[in-house]
Amino acid sequence: MKCMNKDNVAKKIANSILNVQKRFATFMNAKTKGCSVRTLGLASIVVCAVYIFLSVLAIVDVFKKKASRTHIPISHIRMRAPINEKEKSVIIVSAAAYHRMQQFRVVMDSLRICDKNYYDSILTNRPGLMDSIQLLETIYIKQQR
Repeated sequence: MKCMNKDNVAKKIANSILNVQKRFATFMNAKTKGCSVRTLGLASIVVCAVYIFLSVLAIVDVFKKKASRTHIPISHIRMRAPINEKEKSVIIVSAAAYHRMQQFRVVMDSLRICDKNYYDSILTNRPGLMDSIQLLETIYIKQQR
């Protein structure tokens, strides 16, 4: 197999992009061959207006508050009190708390994939959070035995 250096690869990529542009330009020239200059100018103005409208709409949408964009409050998990004095060292995790931990884990997993910055800020502000969740889940699973 022939070894290619980076310059040759870059030239081939650039040439293929230029060929695609040339073919598209030829195609568009053939399609607009019978159109007047005024029609082409009007069409380009309409296309520019649509792109400007969509850009402004996207920018305004960023600053607009939406009800669906809510943050997830992070709160402490409440534990039940020990059953009696002999079992003070045993921590009992309720099924509802375990379910909340599972939901929180799903949310954190989706944040890790979709919004890495927000995920990192949560873990920076609450170090050991995921370790605590894992520990509590392990305790819940052990107490179910």
